[in-house]
Amino acid sequence: MRHRVLILVAASLLAGCFPDRPSVLVILLDDARPDELPGLAEDGLTFTNAYVTSPSCGPSRANFLTGRHRASRVNGWPSDFDQSDTIATRMRDAGYRTGFFGKYMNGAQLAGVKRPAPGWGHWQSLEHPVESYGFTTRNAYGIEWQPPGHADEWMLGEVIDWLERTPGPTFAIWAPHGPHVDGNYHVVPPDSYVVDADHYDHATRAREFGRFFADAVDEVRARFPSLVVVLTSDNGFARGDHGVNGKACPWRACVNVPLHVYGSLLPPSVYPQPVVLEDVAATILAVAGARTDRLDGCDLRLRRGSRCRREIPFENGGNIFGNHHPFERFRAILDRRGVTIEWDPRDTDRGREFVPRSQWFRSRPDHRGSPS
Repeated sequence: MRHRVLILVAASLLAGCFPDRPSVLVILLDDARPDELPGLAEDGLTFTNAYVTSPSCGPSRANFLTGRHRASRVNGWPSDFDQSDTIATRMRDAGYRTGFFGKYMNGAQLAGVKRPAPGWGHWQSLEHPVESYGFTTRNAYGIEWQPPGHADEWMLGEVIDWLERTPGPTFAIWAPHGPHVDGNYHVVPPDSYVVDADHYDHATRAREFGRFFADAVDEVRARFPSLVVVLTSDNGFARGDHGVNGKACPWRACVNVPLHVYGSLLPPSVYPQPVVLEDVAATILAVAGARTDRLDGCDLRLRRGSRCRREIPFENGGNIFGNHHPFERFRAILDRRGVTIEWDPRDTDRGREFVPRSQWFRSRPDHRGSPS
C-alpha cells in the first residue's frame, strides 16, 4: 500500500510540476552508473528504477531520440533508424528552438559525414574518436576545429552560451563523452577533478566525472532557474556484476541508469516505478505540446500504478562494434517476478533462463560468471 501511495504522489507531482511549454535541457551521460554520481543535488525528482532497453551507446541513444524500442525499427543497426522523425524534429515542429551538443553517434558523427542530424537548429558535435584533450568539434556548416581545453568543459560553455542568447522555448541535448568507462584512458575528467592520476581505475574515474557533472547541473540551474534539467545516461556499466565487466548485458548493472529531473516547480521526491528512456522522450514531447503518436514510451504524468508498463524489454544485437564489444546477443523481459532471458544460440548454449528479481537486482561481483 505504501509503495502504491508513493507512485501516486510522484505521478501527481509530475502532472503538476511542469509549466506550459517549458525549456528543457537533457544531459545524456555516457556509461554512467547511478551510484557513481556523487554530489548531485537532491532537490529534484529521482527515479530509482530507470532503465534503457538497449544497453549500448548507439542503440540506446536511438531509442531515446525516437521514443521507440529498438525492436520496433526496421533495422537494428544504430545508424539505420529513421532520423526524419525524432524528438528533435517533433520539438522543432512544435515551435521549439533546438540545439545538440556533444556525442551523437548514429551516422551523423561518423568520418566523412558533414551534415547535422535532422531537426537540430543548432549543432555542435564531438567527432569520433573523442579525446578529452585535443578533441575535434564540428558545427552545422561542417566546419571542424580543435578548441583548447577539456571536451566536456568546453561543450558545457557552448550549451550555456546558446541558452543565454536563444529565446525560448528551447530544447537541447548535451551529450558529454564522460565518464565513458568502456575504453582507454584518453577519456579523463577535467584536470581540476582528478584526485590521483597515478593510481587510476574505472570506478575512480567515473566518480571524478560524477563530481564534474554535479557541478555542471548546479551551474546550469543557477543561471537558468526556469529551465527543466533532465540528467540520465545511455546505459549503465557492470563491474564484475554477475561475472560481467561491460555494458551490453541483461543484468541490472548494465540497464539501470541515473535519472534525475530538476525544475523550479518540482519538489524533492522519489519515483520508484520502473521507467525507460523512451518514457522520458514521450513525456517531454507531451509537455511541449508536440506530436506523441507512434511512440513506445509513456507520458509519465498520466501514469497510475503499473498500467502503463507492466514489463520492460531488453535486447542486445551482439558484437555490433567488432572486437570492441564481445558481448552475447540476447532478448529479455523484466516483470514483477524477475527477468526471462533468451540467449542467441549462435553465441552460447545457455538457451532460455529465468532469474528471480532478488538475484537480478543484486549488484555485486560474482566472478564465477553465474547469474545465480
